[in-house]
Amino acid sequence: TISSRMEAHYTFEKEIKKLILYIVKNDIKKLEDAKGVLCCHKENLTNQIFKLISSDFNIKKPTEDVIEFHNLMTTVYKETVQTTYNILENLRNHISTFSFPETEIDNRILNYLSIAQYFSVLEEEYFAKILCDKAEKLAAGDTIFNFFKLVMDVEKLDFANAKKYYSLPSNKQFELGLNFTELIKIYINYVETLANETTFNQAMENLIVSLREEVIAFPNELCYWVLLHCIFKYCSYLPGTNYTRWKYEQIELEVEPKLPLMPASRFMLMNPYEIKAPITVKETLFLKVFTILTSLGLYKFAVFVFKELEMSCQPFERYLTLTTLKILSNEVLTNYQPKTFPVTKPLEKYFITNINGHLEYSRGAIDYAIQNYWKLLMNDHEISSSHYLLALLRYGFHMLKIGNYQEAVEAFQKCDSDDTELIAKFYMAKALFIE
Repeated sequence: TISSRMEAHYTFEKEIKKLILYIVKNDIKKLEDAKGVLCCHKENLTNQIFKLISSDFNIKKPTEDVIEFHNLMTTVYKETVQTTYNILENLRNHISTFSFPETEIDNRILNYLSIAQYFSVLEEEYFAKILCDKAEKLAAGDTIFNFFKLVMDVEKLDFANAKKYYSLPSNKQFELGLNFTELIKIYINYVETLANETTFNQAMENLIVSLREEVIAFPNELCYWVLLHCIFKYCSYLPGTNYTRWKYEQIELEVEPKLPLMPASRFMLMNPYEIKAPITVKETLFLKVFTILTSLGLYKFAVFVFKELEMSCQPFERYLTLTTLKILSNEVLTNYQPKTFPVTKPLEKYFITNINGHLEYSRGAIDYAIQNYWKLLMNDHEISSSHYLLALLRYGFHMLKIGNYQEAVEAFQKCDSDDTELIAKFYMAKALFIE
């Protein structure tokens, strides 16, 4: 049928793209660099070619003897090679994305979107959109911009707009990020099902089914195997826990989990503290996966992975991380109490004050939030303000709102990062003008 022919061509092209993605992401120069993993890709590709032959080529051109079959194989070879070449040509402009380019235009796009993130968190969506539009114009059709937009929509829980990405034509989607966009799709379905469950554990059951399907589609993606391992462990399913551990231990020798260069994430805006805990190989791997999940806005998935890290963290590190994930997931925090810890380093004290301020702010206790932000403002250069820029901006915005222009200026003057300089100068000028 036409549908089976189309599906066969689609799955073949998808397999080619996955193979290209793996080679590019892991900088494979020769077969020996990843022979074991590439053999799996070869087997999958062979199966897809068999489906192409049975669903399309052999139907259009039936064979009755060895010579006709040989001629058919020649046709199959020529057409699949041409298809592969066309895919490579289409992806050529995006390959460099995973080589972490730093051209002036790349940096400007990321800078615009990072500033837009701040504006969005500050509820200034009008200015956020202006900067996103500027970034889109600079991207000039580069599909990675659509990927960035997808992630930013997921981060702010705007799933309705995020799902529009999946309706885009394939040439508008970021093919080299297919493994991430599929994971994001699973996350959206999980969160929406979780919010509207009609039967017990429906969301979890659907999630496990989806992840098991994706580890077949992406057998060498560590994020999938690690996440599935953590979920099986959370559910106390020992066979699944053991099998997924065996899988990620096999793969991690050849695969490095990483994202393309991304705009500043909401997680880092709110909590720039870097966990210091990992000491084992497993903890190092899990932290990398955790960082990828938070960078993609997949906060509820990140919680599952963090459960495997938290016992190695100090109490204040657990508090910082889990509180940030709760805030960004928009959980009900009415009875969630802010905490303090007997830390010895000034920086750790300021990180705790910072997240307590954001906790109060997120549940509408603005006066308490401002008290915490004020403590950060009063830091007399003991600690760099780059660790709590969002807190200073929120403090400045509130002072501007209530007419305390001098304190607003003081807060904006301390926002000296590249990502916040534009915002700080704009609103500082506004405060000085009104004053």
